[in-house]
Amino acid sequence: DEARHERDALAAEVSDLKRSVAERDATLGYVGAEVESVKAMFATREDDLRRERDELASLVAERDEHEAAVRNEANAVREEAARAKAEAAEALAELAEKREAVDRVEAEAKETVRRVEGEMRALLAEVAAQRRKTRELGSALQSMYA
Repeated sequence: DEARHERDALAAEVSDLKRSVAERDATLGYVGAEVESVKAMFATREDDLRRERDELASLVAERDEHEAAVRNEANAVREEAARAKAEAAEALAELAEKREAVDRVEAEAKETVRRVEGEMRALLAEVAAQRRKTRELGSALQSMYA
């Protein structure tokens, strides 16, 4: 009787242990499933973050390329403006030289005209004097022959 009682107690204890093991197996299965779910969730989030990082890196690269192109264009415009400014300054200097040359030529021409006018006046005065002498001579000759 005691052996049966011990056997029944052991059988109950074995049954309790089996139930406890089954509960632990179920709990471990649930925890394992939750761990896998969390791992999958983290993997998805990690993929999303990688995709977002790659997109941002692409956008940053595009922005950097655009900024470099704008900088290059601005530098080209600055260089062209400097070249145009230098050409304008050179043209202005040439214009000033030409204006000085024109002013010199004009002054020389005015001086030549003044000198020639003076010579013409002298010649006209001399011609007028010659005419008077010629008239006087003509009058004197007419008086002599008349």
